[in-house]
Amino acid sequence: MIKQAGEVISLHRLVQVAFLERNFEPGSPDLQKLFEEVSTVLHHEFPQSKSTSYWGRWQACAKYLPHGLSLIRFYRKQSVFKPRLHASKDALWLWIDCSWYLYESGDFQESVALLETATNACDDTSGLQYAYLQSHISCSYFELHDVEKAKEAIEMAVSIREKLLPEDDLDRVNGVSNHGLILLSECEFEKALDVFKHCAKIRGEIVQKGKTKIDYLAASHLHMAMAYVQMGKLDEADRALDKTEELIRHDYEYLKSL
Repeated sequence: MIKQAGEVISLHRLVQVAFLERNFEPGSPDLQKLFEEVSTVLHHEFPQSKSTSYWGRWQACAKYLPHGLSLIRFYRKQSVFKPRLHASKDALWLWIDCSWYLYESGDFQESVALLETATNACDDTSGLQYAYLQSHISCSYFELHDVEKAKEAIEMAVSIREKLLPEDDLDRVNGVSNHGLILLSECEFEKALDVFKHCAKIRGEIVQKGKTKIDYLAASHLHMAMAYVQMGKLDEADRALDKTEELIRHDYEYLKSL
């Protein structure tokens, strides 16, 4: 349960929880301080996603995910006490990153459960962290076929980012693109196509500035092809797919993770 390798001491999560519950009163300042310190350590150890995929980093995510989930379970348990634990920015970023790994590994239910807790713990509902929470939960709702909740969440994320970020920010355009995918699922093909064309333009400008991978631009053209197919415009769909292949040079592996 307790191991040491050099200067590193490893404690099983059950030992950690037992230590916390035995040595700290619920709602005490000491417990809050320890919670924040653990959150900070885990946040800096867990790979950070922001606007990028965890492609190629899943092994590191899997290593630290159980600790992130253990921390949020502890937070839920402590939330019945007054004063309740305050979720620091580091705790929220940790849970945002954990949720995205869960999403990429297909555990949408667990991702939603985590994000619902994190969303309720976030005090600043007009800031960028809240936008990330809404954007991520929208993706998992969408995969679970809850389109109404997905649409509501992504519209909230886009609204916040439009107020706080420039038009050529990758987070902002990614949210807009996700909104386009929801429109596509609702058979709003023309509206979705307009969104994808707009995203292709902005992503192209971001790529030219060297601020992101070309795969995001390829994804926009792929989305355009999807819309054209639904509209029965197969020649346009072929041209959009040709552009996708031209951009990614037939390497679909990274594109699959977008």
